[in-house]
Parts: sequence; C-alpha cells; structure tokens
Amino acid sequence: LVAELASPLLWRRLTARRLLIEREAKETATAIEALVASAESSIALNALYVLDALGALRATHVEKLLSHDDAGVRIHALRAAEGSFPEQPALAKRALELARDPRDEVRLQAAFALGEVRGDHVFKALGDLALRPDADPWLQLAVLTSLAGRGDGMLAELLTSERLAADAKISANARRVLQSLAEGIAARRDPAELSSALVRIAGASNAELQMALLRGFLSQFRNSRAALPLNEKARQALHSLSESPQEQIRELSRELKIAWQLESVQDRNLRIATARRESSDVQASSQ
Repeated sequence: LVAELASPLLWRRLTARRLLIEREAKETATAIEALVASAESSIALNALYVLDALGALRATHVEKLLSHDDAGVRIHALRAAEGSFPEQPALAKRALELARDPRDEVRLQAAFALGEVRGDHVFKALGDLALRPDADPWLQLAVLTSLAGRGDGMLAELLTSERLAADAKISANARRVLQSLAEGIAARRDPAELSSALVRIAGASNAELQMALLRGFLSQFRNSRAALPLNEKARQALHSLSESPQEQIRELSRELKIAWQLESVQDRNLRIATARRESSDVQASSQ
C-alpha cells in the first residue's frame, strides 16, 4: 500500500491513503517518511496527510515541505504547521519567510498562518504583506483576521513603514488597510487599546494616515454612541487632533468626541454657535 501512494493513477493513490488511515497502519510510518522528500507534489502531499492521520508527522517533515518547489505543497505545509508554531520556532521562522514567497497564493496562506505566531516580530511580515502595491482585498483581509486583538501592535508597526512616512502619498490600498484596521480596533471597544491607538495617531505626521484611521474609528460609532473611559493621554491626543490645522481631521475628531460623549461644554457651545452661524449664512445667501 505504501508504494501505491506514489502511483501515477489518482484513484490508486487515494485508495491507498484511505486504507492506510482506516487500518491505522502506524508500522508503515517509516516507509512513508521517505516519500515526503519526493519532488512530485501529489506524492509529497499524500505522505503529509497519511503521516498526519497516523500521528507520525514530525516538524522536520513539515519544514522540508515548506521549502518544496511546488507552491501547492508549500500551502498545505503551512496549514499543517500553524498549530505547532509555539513549540516549533523553526516552523514559525519559515512561515515568516514565506510571507515573501513569489507566489500570490502562498503569501495568502502565509497571512492566515501568521495569526498563530506570537510576538511583535510578526507585525513586520504582516505589515509588509498588507502594504504590498499588488495586495488585493483578500490578502489584506487575511492579514487583518490574523491580528486577533493585536490591532494596536500592528498600528505601531505600520506607523514606522517608509510607505507611510510623513511626506508619503498614501495609496488607495494603504488607506483601505488603515481604515479597516481602525474599524477592527474600534469594534472591540477596548478602552486601553483605543487609548493607545489614539495617542499613536496624534503622534503621526502624515495627515492622510490620520484621516484614514479616524474615519475607521468613526464608522463604528456613527449610529451607536458610547461613553468610553479613555485614559488622560488619549483624551489629550483627541483634543490635539480636534485642534489640527487640517479641517477634515478637526471635524472627524470632534465627531468622535460627540460619539464617545467626551465633548466639553465649551466644545458643545462652540459647535452649536457654528451651526447657527452657518445656518444664518445659508438663509442670508438665499434671500
């Protein structure tokens, strides 16, 4: 049966695989291990899944398959590896390298798999993936789903990116990533995470970046106001943003103050006076 795993006929390969698994033929594991090194993708994958089903798959097998010439094998190896990253740092390191794979589909799977890698070093790989000029919405979504409550760490990494430098023109792709990242942070409504993110945004020197992130925050609170216990640094950061020389940043920040019930009496009176003045101007111009 082990020899049939390498059959040129698909039905024979699949039947051999099924029978070996059904019979729990663990005594064949050593012979199957030799097939992992096969350059033929179908043989290598058969060996991977039979060894896994028999409980005989080792990190060395997976590491070898992560470097296979066939992109499909690398994808399957990433799926097999992701549950072992905490105990197998060599596999996690290889997954980080595959985030730069030349094949789109491998990079996509790497983005999903990196959600299982712990440590701030993973944000560099995820950030580079998300900001690639050729990154499509699917890749960006994969990156965002891999953050799992670590949005502020990702934000810290993105703010150091050369693509988002003070004088950089932010691409539509980057704006989409930033806004989606902010939406995810806001949706969790974690005061500590929001506070940290606000301080980072206020400290950024790129106005386009600030606007994209503030829009992401605001999108989650337009129809549901909530009093959030932000820390003092965050309140000061939001006030600083509401005094920005950029009109759009001022407006977004003031809307956030209202949504988060942080508007002071002075802010409220100023807002009402401005609205009345604008209303009077409109009436005067129509007469």
